[in-house]
Amino acid sequence: MHRHPSDPIELKKLLPRFTRGEFVLKKGWGVNTDVYHGQIAELEIPYPTVKKLRIHPAKLTSRRIGCDGDDRAVNRWDSVELVPEHIDFDYSWYYTQPHHERIKLEYVIRDTGKKPVFFSRRIVTTDRCWLCSSDDPMYLDHFREMFLEMFMKESKARESRIRALRNRLLS
Repeated sequence: MHRHPSDPIELKKLLPRFTRGEFVLKKGWGVNTDVYHGQIAELEIPYPTVKKLRIHPAKLTSRRIGCDGDDRAVNRWDSVELVPEHIDFDYSWYYTQPHHERIKLEYVIRDTGKKPVFFSRRIVTTDRCWLCSSDDPMYLDHFREMFLEMFMKESKARESRIRALRNRLLS
């Protein structure tokens, strides 16, 4: 079985080529999900034994997806006026996407609560982050839009699954 790498020391070796590139960070899943996009000033692994990536953004925009899609105010990227000094992203594993000059990091929770058997040991991805290199401008042009389209499809699919389950339980 293939296992994705998770070693912070190995990730640290890959980071220099993504400095001055861009990132997309998706916090959560489903309705009212926050998505951040920005330019990377610096990347670091603050602790060599902890799976944590620290992003120092040069500029930052945000958007909330999965809410009222017809609202024009929701369908735009808002500039974040006070750019934070850094954004910490905890990850479970990562993998490189060399064809697109990217690294994808995911934070995964294994649900092992006391639920019926068909729900147990389910893997839930909550947060995802993509780093894009600044070396290939062709991929940078469509970077943010491509991910936003994917997130909108995920949000609608999840909403329709929840609605179908609710309808099934109420009937």
